[in-house]
Amino acid sequence: MDKEFVFSCGCKLPIINGKLELDRDNLNEFCQRTWEMYRKGQTQSIFQLESFFAKNWTKELAPNSIRDAAALIAIVRPGVLQSKDDNGESMTRVFCKRKNGIIEYDRSGHFNELLADTYSVLIFQESLINISKKLAGFSPKQSNKLIKSVGKKNAELLFSIEQEFIHGCEKVGTVSKEEAAHIFNNIKASARYLFSLNHSWAYAAFGYETAWVKAHFPEQYVCAWLRIAKEEAKPLEEIRAMVSEARRLKIDVKGPSARNLPKVDFFIKRGTVYFGMDSIKGCSEKTFNKIMNSGCDFKNIMWSDFLVNYSQLLNKKQMVAMIRVGCFDSHTIKSRIAMEYEYSNWCLLTEIQKKKCRDVFKENPDSDFVSFFKSVFKVYPRIEKFKIILFALQNPSFDLSESNDNIIQNEKELLGINISCSKIDQIANIEVKNKIKSVLDDVYDKNKVYYILGEISDFRDFKIKTGKMLGQTMGSFKISDETGEMDVVCFPDKLDRFQAGLFDGNVIYLHGKKSNRGGLIVEQIYET
Repeated sequence: MDKEFVFSCGCKLPIINGKLELDRDNLNEFCQRTWEMYRKGQTQSIFQLESFFAKNWTKELAPNSIRDAAALIAIVRPGVLQSKDDNGESMTRVFCKRKNGIIEYDRSGHFNELLADTYSVLIFQESLINISKKLAGFSPKQSNKLIKSVGKKNAELLFSIEQEFIHGCEKVGTVSKEEAAHIFNNIKASARYLFSLNHSWAYAAFGYETAWVKAHFPEQYVCAWLRIAKEEAKPLEEIRAMVSEARRLKIDVKGPSARNLPKVDFFIKRGTVYFGMDSIKGCSEKTFNKIMNSGCDFKNIMWSDFLVNYSQLLNKKQMVAMIRVGCFDSHTIKSRIAMEYEYSNWCLLTEIQKKKCRDVFKENPDSDFVSFFKSVFKVYPRIEKFKIILFALQNPSFDLSESNDNIIQNEKELLGINISCSKIDQIANIEVKNKIKSVLDDVYDKNKVYYILGEISDFRDFKIKTGKMLGQTMGSFKISDETGEMDVVCFPDKLDRFQAGLFDGNVIYLHGKKSNRGGLIVEQIYET
């Protein structure tokens, strides 16, 4: 009997030749660990459900089957969202409420019975084909004509096919002429958003397979996706989004470290996902091959040793970049700015002077660069340059302690994302701190006030082209925290009041209400 590995959720995978055999045929379609991830909106990188908008609706629908996921893919499209029921509520929300038993609805009658799987909401083209066949006796040619006519909204064609439908219903005898006319009105109302069932199921099944892997191998999944992200059209956006997702999944993500060479791509080490060295702007695998071929002991080397004996293998721009993103943080207790200061002084030496220093280091290796340079000066007290540099090292002209702002700026510039800390971490003493919600904390509730602390990006202002506020200026931006990103809208009256603080990179504290599209409408912005 083949061995198998059993996950805590009950899912099983066979073990073949000492390895887990991962195959789509082995995946449990009803894994609650996977569906719980959907219900929490943790669908970053899941096909068709990656956007903030889709995540919000995923939480609201709370799918627990591929059938639900297929319907979700269909109902988050513009047509369904913009179509209203008799009470003026979006059909997408109607679907979610019916699925979750929040509202009752009529299940009787032939029309509703044929739509039992979609809670009496017509969302699939195939459902329309089935209705026309069962109720009106339509041939495949007539059903195709019906789909085209409602899709194109051709009045003349619609009238013609409507008469065929009503006449067909009378002939089959399943429903009355009056009921047939009512059903066709429902069909016309649904026409703008009908989606292919085959596409939805295929998308949903593929998405579930991806989600299953993500739920059972989260670290490996995140690492693999980060590698893929580098090849996407907007790699930095994809990387930022996945890092945020990793944090929501409680996966630790760290920046590049020289101790991890020769790992130059994203990799996993003891449950932590690390950025590869080639993530650093201006560096590449070729850059580090020089060091790897030098015999450098990456795991055990100290900062002073690397600076004296190996820094010449890199150009100044590469070396500074490595320092600024924290590659040497684990090699010393010094701040990054202190390391850069020591390196800048080292670069003042001639090659002959550097060779003298290396000779001294061989005899007196020291983990601290300043202490080491004292030894150099003792051996060569008459060399004026050594005296000047030693004085500079012992008496720096500026503060060598590291600020979070400096770290954030450097990491964003050189990695495209700040890993070590964030501007949000610096914000304290907020009066209503207990009210703060994360960006992806709750499902939509139009009556609820949301308090958000986050960083602004993609701010823009624009003129309103229609409606009562024609010609006025409003703003939009994204606000992000460690959990994700949310779209924010600022109407003209609020923009006039708060525009001074609305710029990319600024951290703001605001409250507002969610819009029908899942974003936030600004009510108030506070000082942080």
